[in-house]
Amino acid sequence: MNKMFVFLLFALQLAFAFTPFHEEADCHCPSVANVQKTGSGSGSASWSWTGSLSATSYEVWYTRRSDGYTSQPVTVTATNTAFSGLSGGAHTFYFKSLCDGGESQLIGVEDIIEN
Repeated sequence: MNKMFVFLLFALQLAFAFTPFHEEADCHCPSVANVQKTGSGSGSASWSWTGSLSATSYEVWYTRRSDGYTSQPVTVTATNTAFSGLSGGAHTFYFKSLCDGGESQLIGVEDIIEN
């Protein structure tokens, strides 16, 4: 019985010695924070936000509520941007961090644009 126990113990150690170990990659990319409208004019809006050290750039775009139009995403490296040529009415502006390992969750901010 003792020999059987020693054999099983040895077999288990040997089996676990060759079990592959997979470490999950850390793809966490923090969202932008403190999004603030820093300026507005006729058909325009400027925004700034706090980025993270792991972000390499940011993607920004907007949707127009009246007709559902969605602008093309624009990639910026600064923590501010301006939109111009906007029609009047309700818009939602979106901000996302891009990191080497992935992207953050979206932050959306609704605003009324005056013309």
